Amino acid sequence: MNDAQHISFIFCDKSQLDEFIEKLIFKNSRSYVTKVNGSVCNNLDGLFSEFKQAFKFPNYFGYNWAAFDECLNDLDWIDTDAYFLIIADMDKVLPNDQINFERLLKYLSEAVNEWTKGRNYDGFPSEKVPFHIYVHALEENRTELTKKIKGTSFDKRL
Repeated sequence: MNDAQHISFIFCDKSQLDEFIEKLIFKNSRSYVTKVNGSVCNNLDGLFSEFKQAFKFPNYFGYNWAAFDECLNDLDWIDTDAYFLIIADMDKVLPNDQINFERLLKYLSEAVNEWTKGRNYDGFPSEKVPFHIYVHALEENRTELTKKIKGTSFDKRL
């Protein structure tokens, strides 16, 4: 399964994004739909805080990439048939830190693959659970986001 099927881009205004999210929730009542506000993710603390809140990471979450990866690929505290993550204003995420921005995209791509293909840690296989990511930016910020994503693990999805 190709993770490109599970990562999509949305270029629209905020009200259209809100309508899109409402429709997702309505059509996927057994799914977990959450939104991360990219404009709050202007540094690593903001990014980790937003994801902790969005996915209800446990209190022991360590605000580092290893903890992020572990929690994002666990999520057994959320009972759902599918995950839908919307990252609003992705062009505002880590604006002055391309290295960590690319690291975020790598971890998100890996999470999509692990969830959608199922995992087998230490002989304990997990069920396959769809994990969809919708990356949002205003239409006028499309070029900026495209430049930021060029050459990353999300590049082929644009």
